[in-house]
Amino acid sequence: MNKLESLYKNVSTFSTTKVINDVLKINAVKGSLIAIIQKRLYNKGETATGKKLKTDLANSMGYGGNLGFYSAKTESIKADKKQPVNRVTLYDTGEFYDTFKAEFKNGSLGLSADFRDIYDNFLESYSSENDFQEDILDITDEEKEQLFEVMYPYIKEITLQWLAIA
Repeated sequence: MNKLESLYKNVSTFSTTKVINDVLKINAVKGSLIAIIQKRLYNKGETATGKKLKTDLANSMGYGGNLGFYSAKTESIKADKKQPVNRVTLYDTGEFYDTFKAEFKNGSLGLSADFRDIYDNFLESYSSENDFQEDILDITDEEKEQLFEVMYPYIKEITLQWLAIA
């Protein structure tokens, strides 16, 4: 088989779905997705829909906006930890962030985290824990672009290998 025939055979069996699936299984890609979401939470204090995170207690006490997001005591504790006080980051000890996992299953990349100790602070803001999780773990269009920038070199490498022209 000559090179042109070989290339034709490889192109005819090429699957973009397979390439993307292979890329989504790469640990660096999964880690980047987690880091992108954690960066949004920490730096912006927002869900994927752009909603500012605000605990039920902060809502009931009138915190947020001009009053801040925390009580004076909590602000003092967060300041001692060198953590932001002008937004809810869900960071505190970092334990919640440590529970983030990205797994490739059934043809898609899924995210999970242990929301048990977090969701209790947002019961009035969300109809279910699942809605809260989706709002936190979903990604924005901008974050999709950031993830694609991480994925692109892997897509290129795997595609070239598939076509046997690397």
